[in-house]
Amino acid sequence: QFSLKSNNTSLFSNKNLYKINLTKNKISKQALKILEQYWSSNDNDTIIIIICPKLSASEKKLSWVQKFDKNAVVLQIWPLFPNQIPAWINSRLKHYNFSADNQTINILANYTQNNLLAADQALFKLSLTTDKKNITKDDLINILFKQNKFSCFDLLDPLVQGNTDKLLEIIKVLQTDPQ
Repeated sequence: QFSLKSNNTSLFSNKNLYKINLTKNKISKQALKILEQYWSSNDNDTIIIIICPKLSASEKKLSWVQKFDKNAVVLQIWPLFPNQIPAWINSRLKHYNFSADNQTINILANYTQNNLLAADQALFKLSLTTDKKNITKDDLINILFKQNKFSCFDLLDPLVQGNTDKLLEIIKVLQTDPQ
């Protein structure tokens, strides 16, 4: 399928980006042959991102992995564990020249459900709306609840799913929202 799609040109862009998700750390011979053709074509307008589970030491010695190391940029990224999120948030606070106590950091981690992008967006929004350097729990709650806009219709999904935390969050926002 990649082979067919990579031969198609786009009307709107000269560049192509392909993302391949591997569920196992194996590539078929046919897929490897297609990738080798791509590497030999020197096509600078195509980027292929391959996502796979963490490679063990023995898997790093497999021929296809060695070929990737030789012909591509290999970047290993691991997700943060929940206990590492507060330290990450603290580093992002420093990036925005903020400081906060542990309770405030934990509130942000819990509110964003450990979603790093959402946490960074909240901090970015905070950087645009305040000149304070020490962020308090109240500052954070103020900015977080102002960015959520819910209607009464948003109550349905958490109610059906039995997600009481989300349900209470929506109710709290609806009670504080004057509209």
